Amino acid sequence: MRLRLLAAFTEVLDWLRKKDTVEITYEGLRSAPDVDGQNYVISPHYFLLRQYQPYLGPPSAQAEFDDGIGEPERDREFAKENDLVYRTYLSWSSIKRNLISNGFADEATISKLEVP
Repeated sequence: MRLRLLAAFTEVLDWLRKKDTVEITYEGLRSAPDVDGQNYVISPHYFLLRQYQPYLGPPSAQAEFDDGIGEPERDREFAKENDLVYRTYLSWSSIKRNLISNGFADEATISKLEVP
């Protein structure tokens, strides 16, 4: 177990400590090799955008959608997870960090994107 944990850190591109949270940046997921032996890096955003439900609403609003068939507590938990996915990966600040981390933009380009 310890060796697997140490091996995982050899793939870390960057890390940043924020108070009691550590943000670790990895290269991404790799596809299976194609017939030519080439593989591709797949962005985790591909999976996150398939999972994220933009019209779900906040956890506090789930009682308003209770139809008597579903489970309100399960719906609230799902809404909490959905909100966490947004805040962690899909918010504007997260997308900007991702662009910089992957070399698609630098600080100057990001500042131009901030123009209202």
